[in-house]
Amino acid sequence: MMSFLRTGHLDDCPTPNAPCICEAPLYLAVGTLALFSGLVQWAVGYYASMAVASDALHALFDASMDFLGFFTVIMARRMGNSDVIEKVGIKVLVAVFAIGAVAVGMHAVERLTEGTYRVVPFAIVAVCVLATAIHALRWKMLARAKHHLGLNPRLIAIIAHAKYDMFHSGLIAIIGGFALLGTMLPFDQELYAQALKWMDFGLLFILTLYMLYTAKKIWFGHGHDYHGHDHHH
Repeated sequence: MMSFLRTGHLDDCPTPNAPCICEAPLYLAVGTLALFSGLVQWAVGYYASMAVASDALHALFDASMDFLGFFTVIMARRMGNSDVIEKVGIKVLVAVFAIGAVAVGMHAVERLTEGTYRVVPFAIVAVCVLATAIHALRWKMLARAKHHLGLNPRLIAIIAHAKYDMFHSGLIAIIGGFALLGTMLPFDQELYAQALKWMDFGLLFILTLYMLYTAKKIWFGHGHDYHGHDHHH
C-alpha cells in the first residue's frame, strides 16, 4: 500500500511486459484521498469558515469525478464502451455541484444576517495545510503513474485538477495565515473580527462564482482540461 501511495503503481502490475492495470485503482485511491480532504474541510469549515466549506465542496466534487473515472474504466473493460455512462455521470455531478455551491452561498448570507457567521483563523490554517498536503500526494501519485500509463488524456486531466486543488487549498491556507497573524497584532480585535467575517464572505463569493463558472464549462463540454475525465468528446 505504501509503495502504491509513493508511485501510483501496483506491485503486481505486469507492465512493461503487458498493459498496465493500475488506472482504475489509481483513480479510486486519489478519489478516496480527495473525499477525506473534503469531509475534513467541511467539518471544520462549517463551524470556522464558510470559505473553507466552499473549498470542501470543490474537493468533494473532485472526489466524485475521480470515482466516476474509476467506474467508467471498469465499465469500459466489461462493456467495451462507457461513453454514455460517463456523459450522464458528468451531467449529474455538475448539476449537484452547482446546486451545492449556491446552497453554501445562501447559507453564508443567512449566517451574516442572523449574526452567527464565525471565522476561526487557526482552524482555517490547520485544515487547509492538511488539505494542501493531501492534494500534493494525489498530484505526486498521478504524475508518477503517467510514466507507466502513458499519454492518457483522462489521466492528464486528473493530474491538472489535483494540481489546482493543491494550489487552491494552499492559497486559502496562506490567507488564513495572514488572518491568524492579525489576531496577534495590536488591533481592535472586535473590529478585526467583524472585518474577518466580511473577508471570509468575500472569498466565499469569489469561490462560488468560480465554481459556477467551472460547472458551466464542464456542462457544455469545455471544462475537461481541469476537471473532466471524458477524453472522447
